[in-house]
Amino acid sequence: MLSTITYCVKRLLEKGVEAWRHDGLRLSDPPVRVKHIVYHSPDGFECGYGGSGPADLALSILADFTDETERNPRRDRPGVAMRNHQEFKWRFIAGLSLRPGEEKYIGGNDIAAMLDQIEPEWRSEKPKGKENGDEHAS
Repeated sequence: MLSTITYCVKRLLEKGVEAWRHDGLRLSDPPVRVKHIVYHSPDGFECGYGGSGPADLALSILADFTDETERNPRRDRPGVAMRNHQEFKWRFIAGLSLRPGEEKYIGGNDIAAMLDQIEPEWRSEKPKGKENGDEHAS
């Protein structure tokens, strides 16, 4: 099954970056803002280099994609997102250079393909409270 999820990363006009998830099922469904999981950068998301803001953006997108947003990265056992966010940062976020107001998209199928390559068993790891680990099967 192909993922219908797409993530939009947008450079704000003032300062910083925001990320949104588009589920792609219905055009009328509004996008959902990606929750900032503060681990490396208390100042928020960034992109275009390999620092702490891009690392938090990568962690937050992966946590959203794998339904791990309620995991505490400082307390809980590392999940799929925590284990793979640095690789995701280097593959997708660090090279994402955006001008103010510009946005780029990252497809759920691309995220799933990366996870399949570096951690093939990721689909079998079910987040706390989830019954089905294949929400984002491709």
